[in-house]
Parts: sequence; C-alpha cells; structure tokens
Amino acid sequence: MRTYKDLFEYDDIQIENKIRFSPSSFANYYENPYYWYKTQVMKENDFKGNTNTVIGTIIHARLASMWLGMDYDTDVEVDYISKYDDNVEVDCWKIADTVTDIWNAILENKDILPKADVIEQSVSFEIPNSEYFIGGTFDYLYGSTIGDIKTIATTPKQIKFNHKFQIYLYLLALRMNKQHLDLNTIEVIYIVKTKKPKVVVLSEPIDNEFLGYVKEEIKKMIRRLEICKENQDMIELMYPTNPNSYL
Repeated sequence: MRTYKDLFEYDDIQIENKIRFSPSSFANYYENPYYWYKTQVMKENDFKGNTNTVIGTIIHARLASMWLGMDYDTDVEVDYISKYDDNVEVDCWKIADTVTDIWNAILENKDILPKADVIEQSVSFEIPNSEYFIGGTFDYLYGSTIGDIKTIATTPKQIKFNHKFQIYLYLLALRMNKQHLDLNTIEVIYIVKTKKPKVVVLSEPIDNEFLGYVKEEIKKMIRRLEICKENQDMIELMYPTNPNSYL
C-alpha cells in the first residue's frame, strides 16, 4: 500500500547500457541542445533543485494523495524540504506559504479537476535495434485521457508545446507497448502561480499527425547521437549552446 512518503520517491528508470530519452527532459533539447546533451547523454547534471521544483513536487504529491483517498502529511513535507537546507537555490522559508496558497486554490477549484484512476505510473519502451529507450513517469490517467500537472507563472491559453511533446512521448511508449490503446485525449492541469494562484485545466484530442512528428524527432535524435558517437567533433554542431537559455 502506498504511503504519502512514497509519493516523494523518484523512480529513476534506467536500463543497463542504454541511453534514456526522458519525456520530462526531452523538450529541453529545443531550449538548449547542448544542455540536453550534457545532462542526458554525458550525465553531467549539477542541478539539485530550486524553490519552484520543490513546490511542484509537494503539489504533485498532494494531488496524488487526494486521488488516492489519503491525507497529506505536513511532517513528510517538512522532512522533504529539509533536504534542501544547504541548497542556495531553494528558499525554504517561502515554500510553506506558497504551497498553502496554491493548495487553497486547488480546493476552491476541486470541481473542475479530474478523478484520476491511474496515478504516477512509470512507462518505458526500448527502441528496437538501438541503445536508446523512452522512459518516464506520467502523472495521471482516467478513462481515455492521459494527463500531466504543471506549475507555471502565467495563464496559458492552450497546452504549451513542450508540455504537449512530453505527454506524447509517454503516449508513444504506451502505444508501442500496446498499453492503454483507448487513449484519445491529452490534458494538463496548470497551477498558475499568480498573486492569487489559480487552476486551469486544458485538454485536446490526440493528434496522430503530431504523434508521427514526435516519432520522427526521436529517429532524428538517434541519428544525431550516432553521428556524434562516430565523430565527437560533431557534438558542437549537432548540439549548439543557446546563450539566451534559462537552462
């Protein structure tokens, strides 16, 4: 039986001698290609979290606990936050008040939230004849809908490209595994951190043309990686640094 503490555990999906295409990180390629290559292929990742990621994790856990019919535990949350005491990127004093404001907004908008059947489920698919695989954990699923939870700063009018791409990677892995073949809708619960936090739920039908685009992007990425493996001088060309990136 899952406990509230379990919801804070990260499932680092790995397959021996294979490179993972993480749905939650893959969109970073479009923001800063070299950062993606450095963190996902070279495994040089010094990111240890920040205030926003800690808040996001707690909100994810609280929503999951609500769907699972369990109470959230502030003692577990305090223990989780304390792990970041020495991280200068985490404002531990700010977190509690922000989480309270966001959670109140969620409770006020509870009637527009879905009732998830499947919560925090891992999925992986090994790409045939290659040393690569898609692996990650999607947030929730209900009926014919697969969804994700995002905490952002501005109110979206439609599902953002990088969030859509992430969900479609989960969808691609599921379809290749012949799992949940009845899915026909993607959805994102946006927690908008404005002065008064609000909740926006956006959904759209699955677009098989976009799914085909995602599949082709994976094929192109594999070709780029294979070229770089044969000639490391190509890394800078294939994965340039974006000096204006936030990454």
